[in-house]
Parts: sequence; structure tokens; C-alpha cells
Amino acid sequence: MRQGWGCIVAMSVVLGFPTAPALAQVNLQQVLRTTPTSRLQFLPHTIGVVIAGAVERVYVLNARRGQWLRVEPQPMGARALVMVFNAEGKRLASLGNGDRPFEYELPMSGDYYIWASSGPTNHRYHFILTVFNHGG
Repeated sequence: MRQGWGCIVAMSVVLGFPTAPALAQVNLQQVLRTTPTSRLQFLPHTIGVVIAGAVERVYVLNARRGQWLRVEPQPMGARALVMVFNAEGKRLASLGNGDRPFEYELPMSGDYYIWASSGPTNHRYHFILTVFNHGG
């Protein structure tokens, strides 16, 4: 990924969801064993992607220490949820409809995981994910 502004690539993916009490104890390793994954790779001069769907999926993104990760929920179904995890499986954020964007300076290089869930009744999720260098 390169510094600077780039175009945003749009993709629409047809992407279940644990119950609310189970969300507090989400285990990334278990999610990865049971949920389809897609590795995100940006083209040169591209810093982000628009993701929308209605079936569960984990997006894997490799980024460098010092870059910033931003996940911005767009209008989504009532039970749709987007969760962000670091490489060790620690949950960094849970975002639902109407939540403010999550922005985080990455403390280490490696894979980060974004779990998009549509809930038990396949509510549509929609979010913008960007990775950028501070000031760029």
C-alpha cells in the first residue's frame, strides 16, 4: 500500500452471527474455522474498499506498523455487525448501524481481521475500510 490518496475500489460480496451474549466472548480462531475468508489486496494507489453483503465473511488485511486503519459503518440492517481484530485475536472494535467510524494506528505489522456479520436474519452490512499513512 502506498502513501497518498487513491481511488476506492468498490466490491459487493454476498456474505451468521452469534447472539448478543455470545459477542462478548467472540473467539477469532473459532470464527476463522467456521467462516469464509477473503484476503484484501489493494491495487497501487488504492487505499480502501467498500464492502457490502448479507452473509458472514472475515476479511484479512496485511498492513504495516504506523499505518492507520479506518472502518466506517454505512447504513446497515439492525442486526448487522462489523468487528475488528488484531493478529493475536484481540477485538479492537465492534461496529453496528449508526456507530461512529473506528480509527486506529497499527502498533505492529501483520494481518488484521475484519469480521462482517449479517446477524441471524441476514441483515445487510455495509462499511468502508481504508488503510493510510498519517497525514496522507
